[in-house]
Amino acid sequence: MKGEKKFSASGRIISGCRKIVSRPELAAALLICLSSCGGTTLRKEPSSEPDQYHADRDIAMTVASIADAIRVGEPLDTAEYNFEGVMTDGAGRPLYADLRGAPGIWDVDVLSDSKAVMRNVDLGDLLPDDLKSYLASSLELSDDDIVDALRLEEGDEELEMIEYDMRGCRLRIETRKGMSASGIEAPLMRLTISD
Repeated sequence: MKGEKKFSASGRIISGCRKIVSRPELAAALLICLSSCGGTTLRKEPSSEPDQYHADRDIAMTVASIADAIRVGEPLDTAEYNFEGVMTDGAGRPLYADLRGAPGIWDVDVLSDSKAVMRNVDLGDLLPDDLKSYLASSLELSDDDIVDALRLEEGDEELEMIEYDMRGCRLRIETRKGMSASGIEAPLMRLTISD
């Protein structure tokens, strides 16, 4: 038959004018091409997502540690508990970002042998209700543990306070409105753990 092509075992055309490249030859050509295009090192493309910040100072665990010391009558040690830095949730994420976008700073200060205060230092995107829910959940506090609650609004001043009985000590959470020099409002929180 006219135009019929016969192939050899290697994939080459025996009769006719076209040559078909065999699979081993194709694999070798591909390997040569890939090795000449940058070798075997893989380059990581720049990510458009910001780096994730992680810290290990969980606020609920810090409150629980202070509360445990107070319950057993151990004097609070400033060397152990005084701290200024990033406090986190249970997953290691900062509780808030300040107005510059940096992880928000907290100050933990032992005031006496049986009283410590924690407060956010900077204004930022702190969510007081979320923090209170996280603390209540982590510390196994319920509405039955609330011994006092207060909400005051006088002009520009606002104060919200809730106090829990933690079976041997108290946790008082206060939230006030703060104002930056540029007029941005954000919450300032103060947690007091005492006997």
